[in-house]
Parts: sequence; C-alpha cells; structure tokens
Amino acid sequence: GIDAMLSNDGWAPVAAPGFQRSDGWTLHVWKRYFGSGSTYLIKTTELMVGGVISSKVSSECKAAATCGAVAGSSGMGIPWNSPATVKEGILSQPGQRDYKLQNVPAELIGG
Repeated sequence: GIDAMLSNDGWAPVAAPGFQRSDGWTLHVWKRYFGSGSTYLIKTTELMVGGVISSKVSSECKAAATCGAVAGSSGMGIPWNSPATVKEGILSQPGQRDYKLQNVPAELIGG
C-alpha cells in the first residue's frame, strides 16, 4: 500500500493522533525533506489525499517563494488549490466540499 511505498522511499510517519477531516475520515501524515528539485512522482492505485506543506516561513522573509515556502502544486490532471497557511479548522477542499481539518498536528500549523 501507500504507507509501505512512502516508508521505503525515505518518508517518515508523523504522529498525528486524532487528525481527521470533519466527516471523520482519519488522515495520516508523512514527511520528507527535499533539499533540491521541483517535482516528485507518486504512483498509486489506492485512494490518496495529497497535499504539500512547507515549514513555517519566518516573518522576516520578504518573498515566501525564496524562503522554502510551497509556491504551488499540480498533477493528476486536476486543478489544485492555491497555497494557504495551515491552521485548525481550515477547509481541506475549498470550493469543492465543506470538510475541515480537525486535531491538526502542531508540526503542520503555520506551514
């Protein structure tokens, strides 16, 4: 499954007790550091909810795109939402569904 694939490709699970969408769908969090490059390919035949979260950008940074912030995401032949700062209760699929993220792990807040 996807968990084994990520684990075997340098990803590490993040403890996220109670992290879920407001409809009760449990969410798992994985992390990996990318020091260079601009793309990463995941091939799966399973259902996967995907997103990209960068580290919190310092308030001293003048241009987020040059400070390690995510500038955007693309793929799978679908439109992706614009980057937004993660916080408790943020919509997980703005413009499509009213699902909100609940019990967001502290490691994701502000990213």
